Amino acid sequence: MNIIIIGLFALIGMVYSSPFSEGDYFMLQVQQLQHRKEAMRLAEERKLKEMCFKTTKSYEAYHDLKIADDELEVCVKLTMNEVLLDYTRKLVNNDDFYYSRPSRSIQVVDIIKGTCNRKSDLMDCAKKYEVVLDKCLDDKKKKEVAKAQQSAKSLTEYICYNDAERIQSFMNNGGMQCLKDNVNGIQQCTENVISSINTLLSATSIDNLEIDEEERCKTLRKFLNCLTEKMKSCSNKKPANIIQEFVDHILATECATTTNAVIVH
Repeated sequence: MNIIIIGLFALIGMVYSSPFSEGDYFMLQVQQLQHRKEAMRLAEERKLKEMCFKTTKSYEAYHDLKIADDELEVCVKLTMNEVLLDYTRKLVNNDDFYYSRPSRSIQVVDIIKGTCNRKSDLMDCAKKYEVVLDKCLDDKKKKEVAKAQQSAKSLTEYICYNDAERIQSFMNNGGMQCLKDNVNGIQQCTENVISSINTLLSATSIDNLEIDEEERCKTLRKFLNCLTEKMKSCSNKKPANIIQEFVDHILATECATTTNAVIVH
């Protein structure tokens, strides 16, 4: 599945698990999206199995891919557990470190920094899966996967740049408070994008998951524009500026070939 849709699912998942995900209509839209997501996952799995057989003339490659997928999940979980364990050790064994972390925002930054420091380990987790996956793909899919990998690498480097200084600046300048102050507006942004995604998916056959890139980017752009506009209402403009820069980077990375790829300020 295209990384844009994955990103939107992730963003919506964050909102879905937050305190401001309320309202019958909103919850119904989320549930519909979750059901479609699961249906698409199963359809993707079936298509991948068929592609593995078509490419390799054997179901062994798909079997190997399933094993590699399970190993990838375990590897990522172990790495993230080590990040959390390292951070916990610092809190327990160093009083100065503990008392210098009074807020959740600072703790979040520390976890992100720890994750960035282990990004090479996380990339290593994916290498075996990528090698096995490559055996199953035709030339078209290989290009799509390569593009998705490059996009993921670009976004990771952007977030982790200079010891995650952008995330730290966002937190230090009241970014989380700004989000909380605009809960209702951000929920409206989320409701609109969920409705748009449901419309896109309802018009797409489960057996044909190719959603027009222009439409994907249009939906992503609409949501991100809405989010940045809500953030601009905060008295401290720094968080909004950071979000705007991040939005521009996402659109330049993901939607460079589509119309109006970069937001016009």
